[in-house]
Amino acid sequence: MSDATFHSPVLSPLLAALAPEPAEPVPSADDDVVEAYSFNTGLMVLMMILYASLGHKIAARTKYVGEGSAACMLGLFTGLVVLTMQRYLTESSLHQLLTFNPADFFTYLLPPIIFYAGISVKKKQFFRNFASIATFGVLGTYIAFAVIACVLYGFSKLPNVLNFSDCLALGVIFAATDSVAVLQVLKQDRSPLLYSLVFGEGVINDATAVALLRAVQALGKDIKLQSTTVLTIFARFLYVFGASLVVGLTFGLGTAVLLKMLKSNSAPQEVALIGMLAYLSYLCGDWLGLSGIVALFCCAVTISHYALHNVSSLSRVTTVSAFQTLSYVSEGAIFIYVGMDTLDPLKWQNTYLGEALWLFFVLLVLLMVGRAAFVFPISFLHNLWSREKLAKREMVVIWWAGLQRGAIAVALVYYYFDPFGMAEDSHRSTIIATTLILVLFSTVVFSAATKPLLEFMLGPDLADDGTIRRRVSGRTRSGKLQHNPGQYTAAPLYTVVTMDPNDEVCHWQGHTILFWDYVHVILSIFCLHFVLCLTAS
Repeated sequence: MSDATFHSPVLSPLLAALAPEPAEPVPSADDDVVEAYSFNTGLMVLMMILYASLGHKIAARTKYVGEGSAACMLGLFTGLVVLTMQRYLTESSLHQLLTFNPADFFTYLLPPIIFYAGISVKKKQFFRNFASIATFGVLGTYIAFAVIACVLYGFSKLPNVLNFSDCLALGVIFAATDSVAVLQVLKQDRSPLLYSLVFGEGVINDATAVALLRAVQALGKDIKLQSTTVLTIFARFLYVFGASLVVGLTFGLGTAVLLKMLKSNSAPQEVALIGMLAYLSYLCGDWLGLSGIVALFCCAVTISHYALHNVSSLSRVTTVSAFQTLSYVSEGAIFIYVGMDTLDPLKWQNTYLGEALWLFFVLLVLLMVGRAAFVFPISFLHNLWSREKLAKREMVVIWWAGLQRGAIAVALVYYYFDPFGMAEDSHRSTIIATTLILVLFSTVVFSAATKPLLEFMLGPDLADDGTIRRRVSGRTRSGKLQHNPGQYTAAPLYTVVTMDPNDEVCHWQGHTILFWDYVHVILSIFCLHFVLCLTAS
C-alpha cells in the first residue's frame, strides 16, 4: 500500500485534528546549572567592577580603610542584598553564593598572587636578608603554631570542646598571617629592610602553614599526644617544604632552558609559556602531596632571575603587568568572598554561639601572644648577625603586620574541617564560624588601626615647614605626582603631597577624608553588631 493512502486530502485534516498537541520542551538540568553559574559569576564580576572603581578611592581618602577591608565590606553589603532576595533564589543557589569554596581558592585565586609575589620580589634585598626572612617565616610560624596548639590543648580537657587534632589544626590555621594591610601602607623604597622582612615572611608563612597542615593531616584525625608527635610533625614538614623547593626550582630552570632554546620573538607565546609552566609547578606540587605554594614561589623567583632574561623586553613587561592585574583581581575577589561567606545562614544554624564566642576571645589573645613569642627574639637575633639593624618601633610594626588573618585562614579551615562545604556537624560549623568572625574582626578593626599605628611608630604626619601632609590619591591638583622624602629615613610613608591648611581645596578634601572616616567607623560597628545578632538568632 502506498503512502498516498495515508496522506489523502480527505484523511489528512481529520488525522491532524485527532493528533495530540506536541508537548512543550522541558528545560534540562544542564540549563539550570548554566543559568545559576552565569548569575553567580555575573554578580561577582559586578562586585569586582565596584571594587576596582571605588576600593582604591575609599582607601586613599581615609586612613582607617584599606583596600582589603573595603572589599570585605563590599562583600558584607552584597551578602545582605542576597539575603533580602533569598525568596527568589533556590536554597542551593543561595548556598553557592554565600559559601567560600576552598577548591576554587587554591586552584584559581591563590596562584596568581603567589606567582606575582615571586616575580616582583626585589631579589637583592630579599636574598640579603633571606636568613632573617626564613627564620621569621619558618621557625616563627612553627613557634606560633606550637603556642596556639598547646594552649588550646589545655582547654581540650573540658568536655565537648576540642580534641587534640582540632588543637593542632587550629594552631596551624591561625599561624597563617595576612600582612596585606601593612604592605599597602609600607613603601619599599622608603624602608627596604622592613618591607622585605614583612613581605618575605608573609609569603613564606603562607607556604609554611599549608605544609604544616598537610603534615598534621597526614597523622589522621585520632592523634594522641606523645613524645614523638612534635618531632614527627616537624620532620614531615621539612620533607614537604624541601621537596616543594626542589619541584619549584626544577620547573623554573626548565622554563629558562626552554625559552632559551625556542628563541621566540612572540610576546604572547613567551608569556603563555611562562604562565602555564609556573602554574604546572603549582599543580604538580599539590598532586604530589607537597606544597604548591612553596613550589610556585620558588619557581617564580627562579623565572625572575633566569628565564625573564631569555625573553624580549616586551614579554618581560607584559608578564609582570599581566600577573599584577591577575593578582589584584584575585585579592579583591578573595576579600569579597570572605565578606559574603560570613553571612551564610546555613552555617550559623548549626553553630553553638557560646562556644564560638569564648573560642574567639581565646584565639584573639593567642594571636597576639604567639606572635610576640617569636617576633621580638628573632628580631634581636637579626640585630646580632646583620649589619642592617631593626629599631624597636620597627619590631612592633613586624609584630602588628602578622596579627591580621585573611583568606588563607578561611581556606585552611574549610580545607581541613569541611572540604566539600556541606558540613552539618555543629562542632565543625562552630569552628568555621569562629574563624570567620576572627578574620572579619581582624580585617576590619586591625586594618583600621594600621595606618594610624604606622604613622605613630614610624614618624609624624607633618612636614618640616609645619604644613599638613595628606595622601590624596598620590596626586596634586594639577595631576602631577609628587614625593616628599621627609626627614625620617626609616619611615615608610606613602606618596604624599604638601598642601597649605588655609587652601580652600585642602579644606574641602580634609572634610571628605573625615567623612569617610566616620562612614567606616559606623559601618564597622553595624557589621559587627549584625554578625553578633545573626549568631544569636
